[in-house]
Amino acid sequence: MSCYITDDQYMSKVDPDEADMAWLVYDLAPDPVDNRYILTKVDTIYTRFKEALDEITKSQPGDQNDFVKLLQGKLDEKLGGPLQHPRQQEVRKNRDD
Repeated sequence: MSCYITDDQYMSKVDPDEADMAWLVYDLAPDPVDNRYILTKVDTIYTRFKEALDEITKSQPGDQNDFVKLLQGKLDEKLGGPLQHPRQQEVRKNRDD
């Protein structure tokens, strides 16, 4: 048995008597009558502590180009626009390749 956390991560489920911990999974369910959301319990997932800790502490690196574009956008925003440097086009071309 497995329990998916995200598309690329999962933890092994175990029987409650073998578990070290229980994950109480909740969702916000819309209540159209009161026009609000209600916290609703969806599931209880039983896991072993070490396996769960090992899985949730793994880091998955993101795409380097996306990261650089994000940083460049924040820098441009902070400085009031893109920098005008002679090699800027060359650097951006290499980064996008």
